Amino acid sequence: MKLRKFKVLVGETGLDDFGASGQTFGVNQLVVGKVYTQADQTYYDENGRNAAPFFVDDNGCSRDIKQMLREGKVIEVF
Repeated sequence: MKLRKFKVLVGETGLDDFGASGQTFGVNQLVVGKVYTQADQTYYDENGRNAAPFFVDDNGCSRDIKQMLREGKVIEVF
């Protein structure tokens, strides 16, 4: 299976935390110009059905590829 690649057009920042401490800090979630690779979903299954294709951002969050393309935040690169 060939995994798709996506280049970010819009940067996003967000918050992360130090766990149970309750302290948060700013992080870059999406970096403009960075290329992200679709996650390998060979063994991934959500509630008995295949999950939508996604990639993982710099904050460890999954991003729905279809939504990211629709919102114009990424473009597919070959």
